[in-house]
Amino acid sequence: MRFAFATRAFLSSLSSRRLDWRSGLAFYHIAGKLAAHQYTPVESGRSFNAGGETTHVSYTCGVCRDVHGIVGTKGYIRQDLNVGNFERIKWGGVRQRRSVLHVV
Repeated sequence: MRFAFATRAFLSSLSSRRLDWRSGLAFYHIAGKLAAHQYTPVESGRSFNAGGETTHVSYTCGVCRDVHGIVGTKGYIRQDLNVGNFERIKWGGVRQRRSVLHVV
């Protein structure tokens, strides 16, 4: 996506009230700052049962978290961003998918 397209979409959203066009500029900015890097797993959280034993450990990419402040996973799944945008605007967001691609 080119910067001019993301900018036009954002400016058009101000007069058309199309909220789904506003996030493109932010996504463009964030994607432009990401550099290709190896997935470096670091622990991001733990789940415990009633007895206090660990039942699940979650991981995220240390580079994405520490450098960019975003969550990245090794198992990237390509998804339709229009569906995510619709859900975010219509219902305040319902999915917890991660959308950072790690290129080896």
